[in-house]
Amino acid sequence: MTIWQELNVEIFGERQSSCDCCQNTTQRVWGWISDHDRTLAAYFVTFTSARPDHGAKYQLIVGPWGDGATVDDRIAVELDYRVASGKAAFMVVDASPFPAVAARSLTRVEVIDTELTAQIFPMVDAVFMKDPRLEEIRRWSNPSR
Repeated sequence: MTIWQELNVEIFGERQSSCDCCQNTTQRVWGWISDHDRTLAAYFVTFTSARPDHGAKYQLIVGPWGDGATVDDRIAVELDYRVASGKAAFMVVDASPFPAVAARSLTRVEVIDTELTAQIFPMVDAVFMKDPRLEEIRRWSNPSR
């Protein structure tokens, strides 16, 4: 079983845009998740500043990267992060397509209660806790942070 504290998060890039509904700044950050010497996944997190009611989208491209790895070796998984009544939760949702980097985008049903769940949640926890650009999201459920 993978423990999130043992995973490494490498920051790679970010982009800002304007939210269509509220005009607040929407952040999209990305990077890599690794376990010692091998890359496990690429990640993308999208959220709108000062709008916890919009939630955040976590997208993982899971599988090998680097020499010899191809699109056919990777899958896309997506989770929504929501805060309601001061309580936060991740929920697996149907993944958006990533045809340039992942052969398949999994549905919620293909992820929940499978062996993949035990891999995905530690990766998401590592990104949530270790990427400093997500400090605002961490405060949504604990405003005193």
